[in-house]
Amino acid sequence: MLQQAVLGSKATLMFVAEVKNHIADPDDLVAMFRTDMANMLRSPWFGDIRLDHQLNSITATKKQLIDIDDYADADGPDRDRLRQLLQGSMRELREKLAPYKK
Repeated sequence: MLQQAVLGSKATLMFVAEVKNHIADPDDLVAMFRTDMANMLRSPWFGDIRLDHQLNSITATKKQLIDIDDYADADGPDRDRLRQLLQGSMRELREKLAPYKK
């Protein structure tokens, strides 16, 4: 099973989204601490979204390992599947960052 995941035509997709706020609120510092603690348990290689805080910036990162053969055809269902993958990943990042947007 592990060999199947490693062998073949694979690609790593990495999506990054960022929200910038003008001024950091003291409550934001508490939220940053909670997020940093939760990041210790997340593995971005398994599709989990990792949130990183700076004083006025929050960055969400998602990594995915995909099989290129599933998305190789330029026409038809493979193209739609790739579009759904990209749109779904961006939607997930937006949902994770939405609570931090002011």
